[in-house]
Amino acid sequence: MKYGGETLSPEAASLCQVLLNHQRTMAASPKKLPFQDCLITYHDLCDEAGLPFLLEAINGCLWEIAEFCASNDWPPLNAIVVNARTHEPHKSYDKAPGCSLHDWRDEAQRCLDYLYYPDLVKA
Repeated sequence: MKYGGETLSPEAASLCQVLLNHQRTMAASPKKLPFQDCLITYHDLCDEAGLPFLLEAINGCLWEIAEFCASNDWPPLNAIVVNARTHEPHKSYDKAPGCSLHDWRDEAQRCLDYLYYPDLVKA
């Protein structure tokens, strides 16, 4: 998928679409949900994208999504993806473009509140 100069692999585009749909659902909720309830786990993200085999290699795709968001001046969608046990992102989150573990919670909240993501992405 090419948007604003960045190209996503088919797998990253599928994951990105699930994140866009999830983010939009959370942003449109009539009542503000607790922060933790707005996040999505790595496992659920892969399952919803129809890519359960990608779970062990998801960080590369999330890095692509972070780069895609940074190139378009959007909050990083990958900020809302967490480990089911720790409820935090993997330590590699810190290496993705526009992402910082120190600022992760604020980045995730900005992502959840952002209203200007595109509706669709395609590979």
